Amino acid sequence: MANSHDVLLSSILQPSRLLALHALYFSWADSGGLPDAASLLRFFSNDIAAPLFDIAFASALKPLSTIPLIEIPPLLPYLASPTEPDFPAQALGLHILLDQAPRFLLRGIDERWTFGFFGVLTLRFAQELAALPVALQPQRVQRWRDLGHGYEHAWLRAFLLSTAFVHAEELSAQRFGQAMIEEECRRGAETHYGVADPTRPLDEADTKDVTLFPKLVLSVEDGAEDLRKEEALWRMCRIVRVHEPIITAFGRYPYRNGKMGRKNTEEESDYLKKTNGFGDCDPETARKIREDVEAGRWTPL
Repeated sequence: MANSHDVLLSSILQPSRLLALHALYFSWADSGGLPDAASLLRFFSNDIAAPLFDIAFASALKPLSTIPLIEIPPLLPYLASPTEPDFPAQALGLHILLDQAPRFLLRGIDERWTFGFFGVLTLRFAQELAALPVALQPQRVQRWRDLGHGYEHAWLRAFLLSTAFVHAEELSAQRFGQAMIEEECRRGAETHYGVADPTRPLDEADTKDVTLFPKLVLSVEDGAEDLRKEEALWRMCRIVRVHEPIITAFGRYPYRNGKMGRKNTEEESDYLKKTNGFGDCDPETARKIREDVEAGRWTPL
């Protein structure tokens, strides 16, 4: 693990920090009892920005952003051995640091870092985890069940880690992640609950609708009080599933273009109009980011 940035990376990726991120992200779920459908669907909208900032920004995200991407080595060696009981929580804590914390904390011109820097590291790390023996992969529900977590709690952790591939703007990564979530989370839940996902008849139509993702996100909690837990899990699977048509159609997420300093194609502009600018950034921020990209610079966090 010899690297010129080893001391800094070791200080950023302290086990205590990674475990604290894991504990913070799941504190609502682990406070007692099994989560109901409504709380499952609020999973990604819980307001943890303030404590997340204290744990992740100044002591982790900011110093990590000072290391050029090309000089950041594989991150798996900085964690506990994959055979250790703490490894899954540390791995998920690192995923939260790279993938989720920037989404909660970075706004305006800083959002370029979310996708152009931390998103790259998220995918790299997910690929490292996927190269482990299956029994040791924390993207597997059983890995968490073996540590004593109930099914829904284990499912959420495995699901969150698997989304790293879906967030990537690479079709091969997208398909890999979709296959993993289909097998581990969708079919796995069907087996666990003993009932088929009732949204399966919608699969073919879903693959043809590039505008479905924002519609499902904006309505994710609709009628949640009347859903069974397994229906809430399948609703999350469907939201993930409808990412692929966007990547298939455009090769990237059009709503990230402004945040990445990219220009929209005519088709992408039409898509953003149809989705009411879902996920897009304001023109002034897009202009500043494009200036940085064209000048070959990054405005520091």
